[in-house]
Amino acid sequence: MTTSSLSSRSHPTRKIFIGGPQGAARWGYYFTLVLIPLVLAGYAAYQTWFFYTRHGLVAAIYRPRLYWLGAAIAALVALILFIRLRWRSRACLLLEPHNIVVHLPPKRAVTLAWEDVNGVQLRLFRNWWPLPRRWQGDVILHLRDGSQIRLDNRFPDLPKIAQEIQRRWYSVRLPALRGAWATNDPLDFGKLQISPQDLRWREHTYPWRTIRGVTIQRGRLVIELTTRRPLRIPLRHIFNPHALLWWLHEEAKR
Repeated sequence: MTTSSLSSRSHPTRKIFIGGPQGAARWGYYFTLVLIPLVLAGYAAYQTWFFYTRHGLVAAIYRPRLYWLGAAIAALVALILFIRLRWRSRACLLLEPHNIVVHLPPKRAVTLAWEDVNGVQLRLFRNWWPLPRRWQGDVILHLRDGSQIRLDNRFPDLPKIAQEIQRRWYSVRLPALRGAWATNDPLDFGKLQISPQDLRWREHTYPWRTIRGVTIQRGRLVIELTTRRPLRIPLRHIFNPHALLWWLHEEAKR
């Protein structure tokens, strides 16, 4: 993985991520939700007319009732999906220099200072069906008070969102990270910690002289070792994996 200096990047004062489909895709969903119940109701009306003209009023009332029931169920499902789609399209994530605002309808919007966020955790996997493939899973914000905020698939590009959150979190936390590093305190990245002397993964300790490189590949943190096969750690076990790489590439060598 190639990482350029964060200090050389210019960040916008704010960045907004909007949930749910937008534009033509959104109206395509709305059209489909309306069309299916209408088609079923039209077929039920045709059956009602058919049985009325052939067999009379009683047959027109009882014989097509399953078709009308199907149309009613389809309309109810479409209504639920419509409300869910409206909630998804109103979901918003706003990243500002000093705050992060999360709005996940029907919940109220939450405003957090960047200092309130302890870590960003990715729990992602590829969805192979239906096509096209996309990321499924969630991004979890671990807060200082022990609570969590979960960003789910109502946002279309979770890996990008997770990386952007970490980029801004890293910029805010960089002075504290430098202070801890200078006093030889380990930096905590979930189940993985690093210090000027070594890298610790669960109960194992790996001195830096035995580590050839650290990269992110296909949803895993890959640690290349000189003494054994690489460690491949799923990102869900690590907080702020991209911030970890930025630190190793830019700060740990100072």
